[in-house]
Amino acid sequence: DRFAGKPHEYRLYQLAGAYHILGNVMIDKEKSIMYYKEEIRIGQQIGAEDLLVNSNMNIGSIYQRQGKLDSALIYSLRGIQYAERTGEKTYEGRILENVGNIYLKQNQIDSAAYWFRRSVQVNKEQNNISGLASAYTSFANFYTAKGVADSGLHYAKEAFFLSTGLKSAK
Repeated sequence: DRFAGKPHEYRLYQLAGAYHILGNVMIDKEKSIMYYKEEIRIGQQIGAEDLLVNSNMNIGSIYQRQGKLDSALIYSLRGIQYAERTGEKTYEGRILENVGNIYLKQNQIDSAAYWFRRSVQVNKEQNNISGLASAYTSFANFYTAKGVADSGLHYAKEAFFLSTGLKSAK
């Protein structure tokens, strides 16, 4: 056990988890960010980098939705780094997709496509159906933004079939 003989670190780890939950349930996204940053601070203090994956991902996602794209990219890329370093890859596909959406909003089409492809690949490797459906939705938006309606429709259908639990006929 990683906290054997370290009750103080264990309590801090639990406290960081509580901050994460508070960040998740806040309607006020500035408060969410504050709680996630507190989780990050504690995680860094006790060397629990696994805590830093989702907190950075969530902050990046909030900033992306707020249009604070530079900050969103910084936090999202940190989330990816911590996922790769710790092996905590449950939401890696979502973070990759978020990076793609950041680049799409910045009209960096080639970069967006690269990150969306990575998201699809990781979600397939992890058999993460909801993540894959989300990545396909982002690809549908990507192709629609490029004016390639048939590809946009294709990915929208893929997302729909996955979301409804059906298999897509290829």
